[in-house]
Amino acid sequence: MTSFEEIYTLNGGIQKEDYGDKPDNIYYFIMSNYLTFAIGAFCEYSYIDILDITPFEQKIYTFSTSDLETEFNLLPKPPIDSNFYVSVDNVKLKSSEFSYNSLSGDLTIPSGGGEVYIGAYVIGTFNNTLGIREKTILADAITEWFVEGSVNDRSQLQQIMYSGVEFYSQANHSTANLNLEKYRNSKSFKNMIMYTYSKNMPNTIKLGKRAGVEYE
Repeated sequence: MTSFEEIYTLNGGIQKEDYGDKPDNIYYFIMSNYLTFAIGAFCEYSYIDILDITPFEQKIYTFSTSDLETEFNLLPKPPIDSNFYVSVDNVKLKSSEFSYNSLSGDLTIPSGGGEVYIGAYVIGTFNNTLGIREKTILADAITEWFVEGSVNDRSQLQQIMYSGVEFYSQANHSTANLNLEKYRNSKSFKNMIMYTYSKNMPNTIKLGKRAGVEYE
């Protein structure tokens, strides 16, 4: 199996630190949406079925507590083998500061009093093991939804910047970002096509050798 997180780790365009103000389960939810797009594009352009997955799943629970409330029954129960993000009044608790009983569905924190937020989530996995090339292609491709919004925002910003001479250097910077994003998307598409081509190369080489053609 290959965890979705292995793909996220290989991606250089979207850093977890960029979502540092959001709960971990929300970060993985956002990334799973990007990955869904990447998987769809990969299957379409590479003609390879990688849809055998255990998808991202989450349950979110919120409680307003008194000082005496430290135990919370999570219903409906969290997904099996869940990771947990727990915060009290927006302060994240360490994993050692809370416990979860999977039999009773109870989660216990050290002290109550405040707004308790619990995110129970499964990151998701490919049920087959992907090779490094497949992982890299998906890692590049997940930026496409991410940059789509950025391109729109920066295009609007660019129009505003060009209205004043004093913003010229910032407008150039915006143009460079747009060009870079277009290049990344084009690169992702080409990688998928080349992957398909290389998958079919062994048969092509065999036919070529029969015809007396040498390949290096």
